[in-house]
Amino acid sequence: MNIKEKKKYRKKILLLGGYGYGNVGDEAQLSASYDELSRRFPNSMIKVLTPNQSYTYTEHDKCLVADAPRVAFYDEGNSPLYGIRNRYENSPIKFLGNEVYKRVFILRSYWIMINTHFVKINLPTFLLNSKRSALLHELKTADLVFFVGGGYLTGRTLSRLWDGMFFISYAHILNVPVALSGQTIGSWGNNFNRHIAKKNLSKASIITCRDADDSIDALNDLGLDKEKYFTTCDDALFCKKTGNEEEIVNVLFESKLSKEEIDKGYITLNFHYWGLFTKDEKSILFNKISNLIDGIRKYSDKPIVLIPMSPSDDPPMDDFLQQFNVEKVYKLKYDFDFQIIRGIIGKSEVCLTMKHHPIIFAIGEKVPVISLTQSEYYKHKNGGALGLFGLEKYSVMLEKDSYLDEFDEKFKEVNENKVEIIHKISCRLDDIKEKQNYFFDKVKSLI
Repeated sequence: MNIKEKKKYRKKILLLGGYGYGNVGDEAQLSASYDELSRRFPNSMIKVLTPNQSYTYTEHDKCLVADAPRVAFYDEGNSPLYGIRNRYENSPIKFLGNEVYKRVFILRSYWIMINTHFVKINLPTFLLNSKRSALLHELKTADLVFFVGGGYLTGRTLSRLWDGMFFISYAHILNVPVALSGQTIGSWGNNFNRHIAKKNLSKASIITCRDADDSIDALNDLGLDKEKYFTTCDDALFCKKTGNEEEIVNVLFESKLSKEEIDKGYITLNFHYWGLFTKDEKSILFNKISNLIDGIRKYSDKPIVLIPMSPSDDPPMDDFLQQFNVEKVYKLKYDFDFQIIRGIIGKSEVCLTMKHHPIIFAIGEKVPVISLTQSEYYKHKNGGALGLFGLEKYSVMLEKDSYLDEFDEKFKEVNENKVEIIHKISCRLDDIKEKQNYFFDKVKSLI
């Protein structure tokens, strides 16, 4: 077998995404995409580009790993460069520093683009360190770039948006097709971000979104070829869960639930600090959570299990439990294992959450869910997920003065219409699975 035949036989796929930081939902997305690609390309070499090689290698069955662009190209962890935002409004010094780093980010990206042309014609790179050169050569030898789903291609996550758009441009120069799966797209923030998104998303071969409204509207607004993008779902919708019931029970026992409480059922709840909360903002959030718990108690005396989805969820939950003496409210010890967290949510009566991925886990396990929205960003993400299943009305904006009345109405309705909600979820899951299969068939045709 000659070299060309070997290359044709064994494809190389590079995965990029928002994983690598211990966020349960992001790791579930990576796992689901990795498993599906492994199934459809059984003889392929799948390499995960990650900001944390040791963590990803360990947590995802010793998969092949390499540095993510944010590390290799933009020095994440060793420089403030990857911390750029659209703008700093409250500090003149931070504002100026941010503007300088934004320009450095763009200049470096274009310098890497010039070197990409060198790599394409087998010339050595010029004024690039070994990490940057190595990643360009990884890309040159790839047959596909696959962006694992998530909410990182928006103006709200500026460095990730620019990182992703420039990487698509490098792949395009090297004639490597790009597929984007289950993305939240839009909220550009300014015309430059919109321009860079339009220019580079047009170079992608196929794009799928995890909501049918805002992200699709954003792509329509860019004027892209409508044949190349459509709605599927969040990648984590079909991720694995633990098949070991004893693991789930043991984790709940560790959180002080009794066997009787586990057997009778429980409610899962996720909340977190949004952004740089002040002391007053934290106090307001905690009072709202306390009020919601009082609202739950009108209809249910079942225990409430607090579900942290990332290390940063631990402090608000610990602070809340210290400040409020609430009965039958328990907190899970944070666990990186998304399979166990999905299993715990899957056994709950109803899931209440500020974050996105508890919605995905709950719906994937046919559990009714209510979104507790704290910002427009999460309204986009959470509302989009619920909308795919016709459940968009089960969302409560905590910023509204009427949030408590709305929650009371939604929680009562969920309890009274569980059978109908579960049936609706089941029907939509079948439809979405077909769309997901269609997407991966299209991906397969690219290589």
